[in-house]
Amino acid sequence: MSVEDIIQTHGYNEDIANYLRKVYPLYVEEFKNEVIVYNALMKTPIVLCDNVYECLKEHGHLDDREDNEMVPLETLKVSSGVYDCSVKLSYNELSKEYTIVNEDRIVAINAYSLKLDSKKSTTSHELGHLIKALFNEHIIKGDTLIERSGLITRIYQLSHENGKVKKTLWSETGVGLEEGLNTVLEERIMSRLLEKGFESLGYQTMKGLALKVMNAYNIPDLWEIFKEAELYHDNSRIDSVLGNVFYELIEFADKLYPLNVELLNMNTSSERQDEVKKEMIELINAEYAPISEKLKSIGQGSIEM
Repeated sequence: MSVEDIIQTHGYNEDIANYLRKVYPLYVEEFKNEVIVYNALMKTPIVLCDNVYECLKEHGHLDDREDNEMVPLETLKVSSGVYDCSVKLSYNELSKEYTIVNEDRIVAINAYSLKLDSKKSTTSHELGHLIKALFNEHIIKGDTLIERSGLITRIYQLSHENGKVKKTLWSETGVGLEEGLNTVLEERIMSRLLEKGFESLGYQTMKGLALKVMNAYNIPDLWEIFKEAELYHDNSRIDSVLGNVFYELIEFADKLYPLNVELLNMNTSSERQDEVKKEMIELINAEYAPISEKLKSIGQGSIEM
């Protein structure tokens, strides 16, 4: 089990190879599970390209993608990087059961080189998503497909039409908080890689929320507790510590997330940016304030779980 196996398997050039040699042990140290880190990178090519959307399209990852997810197709067209897994499903007419045939993963980066720190940063962010998706990424329960990536949970309704299995997105939760936590991870990896402080250019609002939750309320070991849930797709330890407040936080972060994305969009006018910032403040005052009080109570050990 070696990073050199990964480099050789994918035939990476020295640019990507040197980057992986440096970050591989950092991810292993963060997640304390080399098997998952190794398998994630072994099963998933890092592809450098000039357009992430076109790259996914070329690899057949948009064939059954609906445009109603929190990350819409238009955002992919201007994205600097993405982790994506295209799952192939089959349906047995006799048993009336759906099964997973194949999971095709890719990390696509809008770059021709990883020499710039910004490109290393984007790649580190997407590798975080990849590693936190690998373990039981897809589970079928009856006619429902459950997809997990970190704290993100997508539930699809499955149907069999004209000899093909169709996925219809039913719900999507956890995107906002997961992007915040993954940006924290990205900065931790990059700071160690560069041996100096590093600040990501993306999802600063969501990162700020994640850091506040982990650091402002004297709740022990939240970073490790979150990572455990992200990696193994098991919220039981979070539930035991945060109770229902965790799901209130998830819901709030998912409302805040689209506003953060709109601020990052270069096409957003300065007038609209001012409106978005005002909407953010109103949302935080209305919905985060009561969550914050409950987190304070947990930190003080007085809330009823």
